[in-house]
Amino acid sequence: MKFKPMIVMAMLAVLLAACGAAGDAPTTPGATAEPTDANPTAVSTAPATAPVQTDGTVGAGPSATEEAVEKLNIAMFVNGALGDKSFWDSANSGVKRAKQELGADVRVVEGGFDVSSWEPALRRLAQADYDIILVGTFQMPDIVNSVAPDFPDKKFILFDATVDQRNVANITYAQNEGSFLAGVLAGCVATSDLPNVSGDKTVGVVGGEDVAVINDFVVGYEQGAQYVDPEMQVLKAYVGTGAPAYNDPAKAKELATAQFSDGASIVFQVAGGSGLGVIDAAKDQNRYAIGVDSNQNGEAPGVVLSSMLKRVDNSVFDLIQMEATGSLRTGKTYLYGIQNNGVGLAEDKYYKQHVPQECKDQVDRAKQDIASKRVRVKSGFK
Repeated sequence: MKFKPMIVMAMLAVLLAACGAAGDAPTTPGATAEPTDANPTAVSTAPATAPVQTDGTVGAGPSATEEAVEKLNIAMFVNGALGDKSFWDSANSGVKRAKQELGADVRVVEGGFDVSSWEPALRRLAQADYDIILVGTFQMPDIVNSVAPDFPDKKFILFDATVDQRNVANITYAQNEGSFLAGVLAGCVATSDLPNVSGDKTVGVVGGEDVAVINDFVVGYEQGAQYVDPEMQVLKAYVGTGAPAYNDPAKAKELATAQFSDGASIVFQVAGGSGLGVIDAAKDQNRYAIGVDSNQNGEAPGVVLSSMLKRVDNSVFDLIQMEATGSLRTGKTYLYGIQNNGVGLAEDKYYKQHVPQECKDQVDRAKQDIASKRVRVKSGFK
């Protein structure tokens, strides 16, 4: 294994416990940057512990130090395809950043939507000469549980799911918290004076499939909408089942169009690549949408009023950097939520231009209520 001295301008100062089981209390990494006008997706290059200012910029963190950083050979397995402008593209941004900033060698393998091919593909990557293998989504734990024990000296990072394996570091996200903010925005929009609002107290959400991780978004969104008005009706629909549910924009468009016809003023998409159909429906029906995972505001400015950011990019980069500096602990779970800006709304120039001030204020109050524990957001995980 080769080592290369580098100057690391973005050192993580994360308090890590000794290596334990994945069932231990999750570690919460430090704050990362919120979106800004100059960079709507805000891929932070600041240390994880750098203070986040009220305007979303990053203040000075610890001074840079010179460290020996391992040059890593990384593979990421995509159980699906890139190009969703959402979850997988966000993850890909994180590994690209590792290549640019840490000098890592990176390979991304798109596994497609044939579930039967995923385990053999992951096993082939584990047999190759990679230092870390990244795997994501709730569809992969059984496969990781099958493959990881056969390669005890190989490190895996599983994001958006967890397993109890000594050589796997898990990443989870409080998407219910970020979705609560999306619900607050939706509920406020539905009762606002924005053009093309239906006049009904109705909002919608289109999920990929009816499973716990998607319902974690849905229940948070519904609670947030009813935080604005307890009488708010939330229409719910799911694209389908399994991997194809996240690659069917035509079906998602059909479902969103039906919700708009039933009085929804705005629809939240939680369906990966399928969700682009929700945005198309909002444009066609002269209504509004909320994107997910990545910043999708620019897909239809003034129609997509915000996006619920699930900072897969930052979390993936953070753990790669921990491994490069020798601080990653496998057998643990790292949690990204509102308190460390792991989830939140995309508050870019389009948000500032098109969202009424009263709705921005309600979103800000909701953030404070969640951070202070005055509001406890429900979860889709029973």
